[in-house]
Amino acid sequence: MRYIFLLLLFIVTPCFSRAVTLQWNPVDDVIMNYRLYWGQSSRNYTDWRDVGDRTTYTLNELQEGVRYYFVVTAIDYWGNESGYSNEVHSSGEVVVPARYELKLNYPNPFNSGTSFDFDLPEDVTIDITIYNAVGQRIKVLEQGDFAAGSYRTHWDGTDFTNNMVSSGAYICALQAGVIRLTRSITLLR
Repeated sequence: MRYIFLLLLFIVTPCFSRAVTLQWNPVDDVIMNYRLYWGQSSRNYTDWRDVGDRTTYTLNELQEGVRYYFVVTAIDYWGNESGYSNEVHSSGEVVVPARYELKLNYPNPFNSGTSFDFDLPEDVTIDITIYNAVGQRIKVLEQGDFAAGSYRTHWDGTDFTNNMVSSGAYICALQAGVIRLTRSITLLR
């Protein structure tokens, strides 16, 4: 199995607990399950959870003010488990962004998929949509109520019907109340 790259995405604080969302790159092998491990000290993982074949997972109700360390493994159909991914950790602090921001996507230009990081300084209803060069809606990436925090979303270059769109320039737009932020992106096939 190939090495897994793990990325800590965001920390959200509802009341006295915290949620952490983790995202990792899929392995090339056919896998049955990813297993997420975490604990309160580096390389000492006291808890684990099988999360299926998805590559993003949110752990809810972690203790506030505690630093957690995370790794992920992949398990194939024969029960073989890969080695640990790189380790990431939460800060142990709650950091609420100071302003709305839609950051540059990576990679750009892209051909199979690209990711967008965005910051929300308050709880808000958002809509993140991809538009083509003439302003037609191509795909909605995120929509709904979000808590204040930092997030990541992904576009795989498909439209509403999951068909691949053609090469060209597109716009990613974040709408949050009266705030509208846009980024120009380029898809190369």
